[in-house]
Amino acid sequence: MCVCVCRKVVVVCGNRTEIRDVGEPRTCEYVVRLSTPLVCHADSLLVFPTLSRHLQDDWDELEALRVRDVVTRQVAIDNNYLL
Repeated sequence: MCVCVCRKVVVVCGNRTEIRDVGEPRTCEYVVRLSTPLVCHADSLLVFPTLSRHLQDDWDELEALRVRDVVTRQVAIDNNYLL
């Protein structure tokens, strides 16, 4: 019996957060392809890892609101919210 592990998660830009594909390149080793609108901003993967945990949480919350059209990009810019 082997211990199954996820070796790689590939995150791509998409309209909604969902698992796009799961592959098993070798027995009990999985690769998951995940799409999410949270990484669609051109700088999100450059800036996000450098933020403190608190700011990462704020970023996630605001992006989730923007994705659900609760907060528009222009409202966020006008109010100096992080996008």
